[in-house]
Amino acid sequence: LISDATQQQTHDVAQVSVGIDQISSVVQTNSATAEESAAASEELSGQANLLKELVGRFTLSNEPVNKRSAGSARASAASEPAAAPATGRYSAPSSGSGYVGSDKY
Repeated sequence: LISDATQQQTHDVAQVSVGIDQISSVVQTNSATAEESAAASEELSGQANLLKELVGRFTLSNEPVNKRSAGSARASAASEPAAAPATGRYSAPSSGSGYVGSDKY
């Protein structure tokens, strides 16, 4: 009777040990995944900021960028008819002239 109980306890302790090893393995895997996710998130954030900066260089007008202001843009938008549909040709200023719309890419 004592012998049977001892064997059962030994078996139960072995099962608990296996369970703890499995939990440890899952925790390590989750930790590594979290670190990889954090690194990927940081990289994507940097790329998003760079993309935002690059897209911010584009303009949709032939008016020089340095001549535009928020007030004049609002005033002219209210008095002008709706703009023509976009043609899909956008280019960033290349030499600092502030003009866009060139067909040279």
